[in-house]
Formats: sequence, C-alpha cells, structure tokens
Amino acid sequence: MSTGAPALAFRSRGRRSRARAGDPEAFAALYAKHEQELFRYCRSILGNEHDARDALQNAMLKAFSALQTEGRDLALRPWLFKIAHNEAISLVRRRPATAELDETLGGPEDSVDRTVQTRERLSLLRADLQDLPERQRGALVMRELSGLSHEQIGEALGTSARAVKQTLYEARSSLADCEEGRAMHCEAVQRALSDGDGRVSRSRRMRAHLRTCTTCERFRIALVQRPAELAALSPAMPLLGVSGIAAALKGTTVVGGAVGGTAATVATGAGGGFGASILAAGAAKVAVVAATVTVAGGAAVVAGTSIAD
Repeated sequence: MSTGAPALAFRSRGRRSRARAGDPEAFAALYAKHEQELFRYCRSILGNEHDARDALQNAMLKAFSALQTEGRDLALRPWLFKIAHNEAISLVRRRPATAELDETLGGPEDSVDRTVQTRERLSLLRADLQDLPERQRGALVMRELSGLSHEQIGEALGTSARAVKQTLYEARSSLADCEEGRAMHCEAVQRALSDGDGRVSRSRRMRAHLRTCTTCERFRIALVQRPAELAALSPAMPLLGVSGIAAALKGTTVVGGAVGGTAATVATGAGGGFGASILAAGAAKVAVVAATVTVAGGAAVVAGTSIAD
C-alpha cells in the first residue's frame, strides 16, 4: 500500500492549519489546486474573462480572510465554490445590463483547432446558459464542468442535494427547450407572435428562436412598433369641448329648420309634381349632410332626430 496518499493528506492538513493561522503561502498552495475550475465557473456565470478574473480575485481574498475565522472543519472545495458563486452573482447584479460577453466558452488553449461549426455550437450554448436563471446555471456548471457531487453543490448553494437534483433537471430541460425553439419553423413562430400577446415572446423557446433568426425578430419588432406608427398616421382631431358641442347642437336647430325651407323652395321652383318631389328630396339630403358635418365629433341632432356616435 502506497504511503503517498497519507503523506499528502498530512501535508494538506498542515497547510490548512497554517492557512487558518494567516500564512499566505499555505493558503496559496491550497487555493491553486482549485483556481482553474473556479475561474471557469465564474466565467460561465459572468460570460466574459475580465469579469471572471475580478470575481475570482475577490473570492480568493474573501476565502483567505474567512478561513482564518472559520471554526468548523469544512470541505474546502464546495466552500470555495460557494464564495466564488456569491462573488460572481454579486458582480452580475452590479454590472450594466449591456456588458459584453466573450465569443466562446473555451479558453485560448482550445480555440486554435476549433472548427466553425464548433464555434457556432459553443456560441449558442453560451447564449442558452446566459438565459438560464442564475441558480440553474451555477448548479449545471458545477455538476457538468467541475464534477461536483449533488451534496457538494448543495453545500455551495446553501440547499439540499434533493433540491440540487431538481435544479439540474430544470436547467437541462431549459436547454432542451432552447434547442427546440431554434428548430421551430418561422411560419409557426410568426403566427404565434401574431395571434398572441407580449407574453408569447417571453417563452424560452421563442426567445431562443428569436436570438438566432433575424427574420422572425424583425417580424416581432414590427408588431411592437406598428400601433405607434398607425397612431402617427391618424392623429387625434381637436376636441370641441363642452361649449363647442353645445354651440354645435344649438346650430342644428337652424340648419334643421332650413332643411324644410330649402326643400320647399326647390319644390316650388320646380313647379310641383313628381320632378319637384325629387329635387326637394335631393335638397333635403344636402341640408342634412351639412347639418351633420357641423356637429362632427359628437352626437348630431338633425331636425329633432338624435344620431348617436
């Protein structure tokens, strides 16, 4: 049986004791073993290398300080992930919503031989990960990138292993929804946008499709903008107000009275008979139209008859 493992464990315990006592070199030796996976985790949460390094730096300093006051015998790896997670989430909430993301999830070492197809795939995965709730994203990366157990993830996130399993299931289901959304036919997407309300475009499948389809995204934008554009084409008419409406209504009495007079005058001028009746009727229609126009914008009264809006 090899004596290497017990000796390594002894050295690790010795380093931890010295780190608890405030020895920077002892802490550095412990922390360096997890630095790369903690960096990848922070980058998966934050989406870019610059912010990930900031979060990692803060996490390192806080871990060094906290270890000196931590009385319990803790599992170092999930404890470090917990601190890194909190720092990354804190930075997400402080930074502008327009912060730029890295082009790829991988580091420089694995970008040389990457094909165009792989880059596109990673770009889509990056966008899908950013679309996940913070807790789902964190649990998924801890599990699938860093290989933490459900119990370790639960310790890092402050929850139970059972809750972690549910969170992982939801995260994986959400990623599957994104894949299905991108595969949707544009006609089905545009019909759903046209038939639905604003909530339709907020579904995860729809968001995933719109992120990669400029045609459907332009269709969605047009739907949002069109009501304002139509309103600009049909500006509201100046209102008459109470006094204006009252004046217009009083004016209809005169106009309404003129209807009969005009018709009678035309009839007389025509010499009576069938032809006179036709001319009188035509004149009456003209007068009615004039009366109605006079009261445009409200209820019109013509010859004592009310015409509702």
